[in-house]
Amino acid sequence: LDKWIAGKIRRLIICEPPQHGKSEQVSRRVPAYILGLKPDDSIIATSYAADLASMMNRDVQRIIDDEKYNDLFPNTKLYGKNIRTLADGTWLRNSEIFEVVGRKGFYKSSGVGGAITGIGCNFGIVDDPFKNRQEANSPTIRQAVWDWYASTFYTRLRKDACILITVTRWHEDDLVGRLLKLAKEDKNADQWTVVSLPAIAEDDRPSYDIRETGQPLWPSKYSLKDLKKRKATMGNYEFSALYQQRPTPPGGAIVKRASIKWYDGELPPMVEWFAGIDTATSLKTSGHDTAIIEVARDRYGYLYVHSGTSEQMSVSTMSNQINARHVIRGFRLLLIELNNAGEAIKQRIEEIGMVSRIYPPIKGRTASTDKTARLLPVTPFIENSAILFNRADPLIVSLVEHLCLFRPGSDYDDVDAFVWAINAAISYLAIDQEETIEDSEEVKIGEDY
Repeated sequence: LDKWIAGKIRRLIICEPPQHGKSEQVSRRVPAYILGLKPDDSIIATSYAADLASMMNRDVQRIIDDEKYNDLFPNTKLYGKNIRTLADGTWLRNSEIFEVVGRKGFYKSSGVGGAITGIGCNFGIVDDPFKNRQEANSPTIRQAVWDWYASTFYTRLRKDACILITVTRWHEDDLVGRLLKLAKEDKNADQWTVVSLPAIAEDDRPSYDIRETGQPLWPSKYSLKDLKKRKATMGNYEFSALYQQRPTPPGGAIVKRASIKWYDGELPPMVEWFAGIDTATSLKTSGHDTAIIEVARDRYGYLYVHSGTSEQMSVSTMSNQINARHVIRGFRLLLIELNNAGEAIKQRIEEIGMVSRIYPPIKGRTASTDKTARLLPVTPFIENSAILFNRADPLIVSLVEHLCLFRPGSDYDDVDAFVWAINAAISYLAIDQEETIEDSEEVKIGEDY
């Protein structure tokens, strides 16, 4: 950071885990330090949301107002009142921008995607451009962040300006991923100095990471025991991205083959049955199969992925099949994806059930995230051996193969049906029996299990 402030490093990326102090240093302390050393320089600081960027702005102001700061940097002072305009000739000071009194320097904050046109900067800071997994997994939002960076943020840089990007990694194709890919492919593009600090030191680490393998980054706050607990809860894929700064874990898979636990088809007594349904893309014949996965749950909460089907079938055939399976299994809950033709298929299943007086307990869910985001919360259950797979059923063996091959962008129908089935089994535990799924809050996989 000292080299970056001095201009010896002009393009710097720092990757750290959540809650490890990167924003405190980069978005609060560093800007105040810059304006203390260089009160005529300008800073544009951004984050994923305008209100967060404004909060950082106010924190920088508090640091500069501090008496100890004034002892160190007597030439850097802010106007004494909060003022939003220059109508009376005073210096600007508000939660979006403040100016150094009597000097040319200023600090401008903005959310990613916000307007920063009309001003230039000597130092540009981007602190976590993505809010959460849902944003990072959205190709539309990733492209919007890239477009904002390239066409808005980057064009505000003055000659020899310095850029600092500090992030927790979410996705291979996030802003940092794209910048590093571009640097590798085009020698004329910005070349970056990267400081990546995983929560747990790994065997293959750079010379600046002086820890021993397995040592936590901040042991007094996050012990190795605590980090391992987080990994078990979050799953390998999520932990690898957020805490180890590897959006794709070693081996590349979201579900590791070594994590799969099998059983030989024989179920324990007194199980309850659940199912998930992933429909084809339309009511007409399409290239997609309709997948149904059946899951049994024992009295201890273990889930057995037991049976199912995946094939192209008509709405009538599938609706009759679901009702027939309910007669055999006595499902406690079936979840169907309402996207595409799901709503119409759900209604047809209910109609046949009413005529036959079978009444399958089917509920619909709208998929608001992509397949990867829906699968990720399930992986801790697989890794912790809470989900077992039926080795005796060829369709379940095929499902496991698809799970182990799954990457962001994969499109396996049986994987989606599996996720809905697991969601049904876990949601059923967390929902009051007097409520319906629609009336209750959305239950995330992994809550209250």
